[in-house]
Amino acid sequence: MNEVDYLTSTSALELKEVPQRLAVIGSGYIAAELGQMFHNLGTEVTLMQRSERLF
Repeated sequence: MNEVDYLTSTSALELKEVPQRLAVIGSGYIAAELGQMFHNLGTEVTLMQRSERLF
């Protein structure tokens, strides 16, 4: 992760501009809420998790 830009759940809420695309790694309620929030703002969101379903 040192070679790529990434956001935490806290820093994602501090963005000054809405991103065009966003990949959310995780399947918990915080990841789902962040994904929904950015989707509602017009961002193309991809949720990524290891399991077959969201938790």
